[in-house]
Amino acid sequence: MGFNEGFRGNPDRRGGQGQGRPGGGRPESGASSGMSRSGSGDSEIDSVLAAVDLFMNTSRDPNGEVLIDNAMKLGAYLNSKEMTSSQIGNLYVTAKKINYEDCDGPYEVSMLRARFAYAAGRHKKQVGPFQKVADRALARVKSAEEFRRFMDFFEAVVAYHRAYGGRE
Repeated sequence: MGFNEGFRGNPDRRGGQGQGRPGGGRPESGASSGMSRSGSGDSEIDSVLAAVDLFMNTSRDPNGEVLIDNAMKLGAYLNSKEMTSSQIGNLYVTAKKINYEDCDGPYEVSMLRARFAYAAGRHKKQVGPFQKVADRALARVKSAEEFRRFMDFFEAVVAYHRAYGGRE
């Protein structure tokens, strides 16, 4: 209940809510210290969101260095927000089933965005930050090549989430 109250007040603070455990009141009291603690989490997501257009473009990031760097950041961040391997794995399995080159590929990508939104609605703290990034990336997918690039990013996020200790 404490998490939802904070979330309703400021929808952009999803990532920072996990910093202060329920009952501590940390996010509300001491605005400067609370902002710096939650700001570090939000800045990680903001930096990945800002890089989406770059790492999704194979001509601007041909070796995937920006893609991997941002997948590493996001994987570590999601681990710190206690996203489980099952939560990320279920979304990954759903995405893997999509063949963009089929006639309904673009439709399936739109439905994947909806599935991310549903998962984020159920698990705001854990899935919400990833949903923001995935939604931005999926919104720009207009070809099979761009969908493959998204799937490469998604696979790398899953790998780094696990490498940083993603729990079951």
